[in-house]
This record gives sequence, C-alpha cells and structure tokens, in this order.
Amino acid sequence: MALAWHTLLEDAPARIACILRSQGRTFQALQQTGECVLNMPLDHHLEQVLLCGSLSGHDADKLALCGWSTRPAASVQVPLLAECHAHVECRVVQLDMEGDYNLCLLEPLHVWVDRQLEPEHVPPRRLDFHLAGRSLLAQAMLRVAC
Repeated sequence: MALAWHTLLEDAPARIACILRSQGRTFQALQQTGECVLNMPLDHHLEQVLLCGSLSGHDADKLALCGWSTRPAASVQVPLLAECHAHVECRVVQLDMEGDYNLCLLEPLHVWVDRQLEPEHVPPRRLDFHLAGRSLLAQAMLRVAC
C-alpha cells in the first residue's frame, strides 16, 4: 500500500497509525480485507515510489507501471511487493473516518527483512520507529523472518 505518513503508536501491544484518503483505493481495500502490508522499498525505488504516490489506483495499474511483482505474505492474504527489502504484515484494528482523510490503526503481525535484496555497499538496515523520544527497533518488538 502506498502512504505518505505512518508512525508507531505503542510497543506493547504494537500499533501503527497511518492516514489514508477515504476515496483512495488503498483505504477501500483496507475496509474490504481488514489487512495490509507496509512494503519498505530501497533507495533506488524512489522514482517508482513517487509515481505510486502521485497516481490513483482507480486510474492506473501501479504495479505494472513500476515493474513490480507480488509474492504471498505469511500472516495476511494480501501480497508483498517482491522487489522491496522489508515488509510489515498488518491487521486493521480500527478505522476512524473523518471527512476526506481517515486514521487507520494497524496491528503488526509479521515483519520480513530480505537481506539478499539490499545492495552490498549499504549496511544492513533496521526497521526503526520513534515513540516519545525513544527509538524502538521493530525486530525487538515483533517476530522477524529473514
């Protein structure tokens, strides 16, 4: 799913918040399925990420335009983006609808980090979240499959 803003709200139990437009295809898919995957692209995907953020899924096949493919997730029915190096599989906990934008609360179920997709010259990355001035490493909070 493409989104411009997300943050970790709690670490026990883990909760991620994100904001989505109510008319967007991503929000409609969240309502229908009750789950999602936050895919973490690498730096060389910047052009594709900006393209996804600027187009509506109602009007274009974003995966085809970006040359991306999917693969099955472990804990949810929606797929992962195969070209991304990390993924957070989530279940929707709450949807608060208010006008054009909606607050979505997500429960992380499974975190994937594919070290083989990272370029050799880039040190391994961590999934860091910040909460109340603390940096929390997602791998310490969630089950990680590498």
